[in-house]
Amino acid sequence: MKTDATTANEKPLSHRPRTGTETRKRSRVVGIRMTDAEYERTEADAAKDGLTLASYGRLKMVSEPQTRTRRRPRADVAALSKACGELNRIGGNINQIARAVNLGEQPCGADITQAMAELHEALRLVHAAMGFKS
Repeated sequence: MKTDATTANEKPLSHRPRTGTETRKRSRVVGIRMTDAEYERTEADAAKDGLTLASYGRLKMVSEPQTRTRRRPRADVAALSKACGELNRIGGNINQIARAVNLGEQPCGADITQAMAELHEALRLVHAAMGFKS
């Protein structure tokens, strides 16, 4: 058990040293002004290299970034949204097939073949959106 003297010497949580990302040394913010054309070109160059604008700027200004660069996601959001819709529709089809089986019916082989073909197409769309070649 702690004595009153020990408790009095302990610092409250708000005064204890911070850990993890809070101990990073970078505290200076550099702001620069650009024209719309300069900004668009810089943003495109950063995206081409797969970097955020901050990581790209640090790379160009310091030429030796001291932190890990943050990569931008390569996924095409529109294509992934379409693929999610496809997968939801396929899930409904598979549910109907499972329900028929549970009721003792024999699902048509064509239904199963069609559901599998749709599933493969949706997976192809997901892979394409993620940048993989199929």
